[in-house]
Amino acid sequence: MLRKLIFNLMAIADRNVLVRYYRGKVGDLIFRIVGGKTIVSRLPDYSERKWTKAQKANRRRFRKAMDYARDILKDPVMVLFYRKKIKRKNQSVWNMAVSDYMKKPELEFIDGGRYKGAKGDVISLVAKDYHRLTDVVVGIVDAQGYQVECGKAEYIPTQFRWVYRAVEYNACIEGGRIAVRAIDFNGRVVQEVLTL
Repeated sequence: MLRKLIFNLMAIADRNVLVRYYRGKVGDLIFRIVGGKTIVSRLPDYSERKWTKAQKANRRRFRKAMDYARDILKDPVMVLFYRKKIKRKNQSVWNMAVSDYMKKPELEFIDGGRYKGAKGDVISLVAKDYHRLTDVVVGIVDAQGYQVECGKAEYIPTQFRWVYRAVEYNACIEGGRIAVRAIDFNGRVVQEVLTL
């Protein structure tokens, strides 16, 4: 048991000239650079582990996140985009890309209080993605279930919110709905409905 504990420990190997900047797998050792230091650990053994369905789904999603991060590193514009998002010293573009892929966009708040069914009425909302939303689409359905209108909201950076201005008159607003769909640049979608 002591031998097993010893082999599961990690070591910092940045003083060794041979492995100082090495990263990757050699035999059953893994070399990583974290915070400017080379970390060496043994390859984990999962041969006897039984994965649940949820764990298998999460592993597939994480594999897709790895593929996404590899694609990001090939695109200089996206590397620059993620580099600007780094806040802590030991974060990297890779970490930011993986984190972005793993988190869905969120609709935090939909304000339909100023919408009274008139043209030009404002619906505002706070929708966030940890890195970048591409579209927020607002649809208005009247009390009878008919779609009155649908269009893209505009992002107002000074207010950190999205705003949609109604373009159609709606006579039956009580009992109607405002449906909002936020889409990030990975194509992930989150939807919410507010009943009027």
